[in-house]
Amino acid sequence: MSMEIYTPNDIDIIHKTKVDFRKRPVQNEIHLVQYDKTLPVVEVELLYNGNTYICPVESEVFVRWCNKDLTFVYKKCKVSTDRTKVYFEVDEYMSKYSGKVSPIMELNIGEKASGSSPLLILIDRNPMRR
Repeated sequence: MSMEIYTPNDIDIIHKTKVDFRKRPVQNEIHLVQYDKTLPVVEVELLYNGNTYICPVESEVFVRWCNKDLTFVYKKCKVSTDRTKVYFEVDEYMSKYSGKVSPIMELNIGEKASGSSPLLILIDRNPMRR
């Protein structure tokens, strides 16, 4: 299987971060707001041991996200044309609860898989929600 190419558009709100499949560097937090829905797009630069990682053509990358209520989001990412970045839209299931979340990126090549360093995401409480 392959990943769809992501083409940025004028309305997406892009949050940029990085993950590493070997090291566990500390990244800046991405701030979202509770009940954000599809306008926020997270761009994740892929690294291996601090160096740019290029996804093989036959690979797939998924975001693995766990919510406070122990529900999960497992979503296939889109990829940049040079295959060094992946993208996923933040949906209402990801932003349902305020607070910190630490999802990871999962790289799949055939039957093999590897998890990345965590993303640091803070979902700010929407004042109109609980």
